[in-house]
Amino acid sequence: MMNDPLHGLSGKWPNKTATLSRVFDDTAASYKFFWFLGILTLMESGQKLIQDEVVAEMIVSAWSPVCFYRLSLGLQDKLQDAVKELQLLTTLQNDAKPEAVRKALVSEPALRKTLVLWNSK
Repeated sequence: MMNDPLHGLSGKWPNKTATLSRVFDDTAASYKFFWFLGILTLMESGQKLIQDEVVAEMIVSAWSPVCFYRLSLGLQDKLQDAVKELQLLTTLQNDAKPEAVRKALVSEPALRKTLVLWNSK
């Protein structure tokens, strides 16, 4: 199973999960959950973990909660700002599918750079 990203980690896995779980000790910032979802999505699809791609997947994952369900991620949450900004800059609807949001981010590389998350690096 060469395509399995966890191949060969069976003996080391408990140590790795303990380290990762510390990220969620303080979950006052909701972006952590979307960050983790972004990483899982990229790993599942076999893509490399590149920061820009993780951020794009965070936006894709947050789209429906922010736009369709109008969930507030918090006053200081830049992920929510990026999602709302993307909605203003595109023709994406509130109920846009993840594939449509991802396509908007992929097809317009310049659009990515205008979003709050990329400018805060």
